[in-house]
Amino acid sequence: MIRAKIIGSGPERTEVGVEKSGAMSVVERPFPPFGVQQNVRPFRQFLTDDGTPTGNSDMLVDGSVTPIDFFVEAPQDRDLYVTRVSFIVVDQNMSLNTFGNISSLTNGLRLFYTDELGEVDIAEALQTNFDIVRLCSGLPSFGDGTTAFIANNVDFISEGIIPVLDLKDTFGFRWGLEFRNGSTQKLVLRIRDDITGIDAMNVIIYGFLRLEDQSKPKV
Repeated sequence: MIRAKIIGSGPERTEVGVEKSGAMSVVERPFPPFGVQQNVRPFRQFLTDDGTPTGNSDMLVDGSVTPIDFFVEAPQDRDLYVTRVSFIVVDQNMSLNTFGNISSLTNGLRLFYTDELGEVDIAEALQTNFDIVRLCSGLPSFGDGTTAFIANNVDFISEGIIPVLDLKDTFGFRWGLEFRNGSTQKLVLRIRDDITGIDAMNVIIYGFLRLEDQSKPKV
C-alpha cells in the first residue's frame, strides 16, 4: 500500500485530513476561484404550452374536460439547473381561500416533475391561493390580516399573489433541480379546471445553464 499526503501550497503547509467515514475534511472557498472559467449562463423562461421560450405562457385556459400542460423540458445541448419557480395569480378582490377571486378549484392544478423513471408530484392539487402560498413556504412574506401575501395593484387595480418556490431550500438540491441535456425530464404545471374567470396567471422558472467545459481539448 502506498501512503500519500495532500499538502496545501500556503506557508502553513496544511495537510488534508480524512474522516472516519472516508471523506476528506476541507473547507469550500466562499468566493469564485481565480483563473477558472465559470461555464454557466443565467436562465429564465415561462412555463409554456409547448415547453419552448416562444410558446404560449397565458394560463387562462379551460382544462376541466381535457387537462392542459404548461412545462419546461431539458435542453438538447446543455444541462439546465432550475432553482426557483415564480407564480403569479391576479384577480380583483382576492382572498386566500379562493383561487384568484373564483371559488376553490374542483380538481386543482398539479405541479410535477417527470423523467425516465416516471412522475413525481410536487403538489397534487393546488385549489386555492393559499395552497400555492403554502407550497412556497409563505415566501415572500408581506402584509398582514386579510391582505397577507396579497399585493395591491399588480395589474391595474387587480391584486395578485406572487409566491416563489425555492427548489434548493425546499428539497435540498445544492445546485437546483437538474435537467440533463437530451433527457426526457420536464417540470409540468397541469391545469385541470376552468380558470378563465381570473385576470391573469403565469409561472416563470429561474436557474442556470451549464455550458461545455472550454478547458477540455476538442476531438
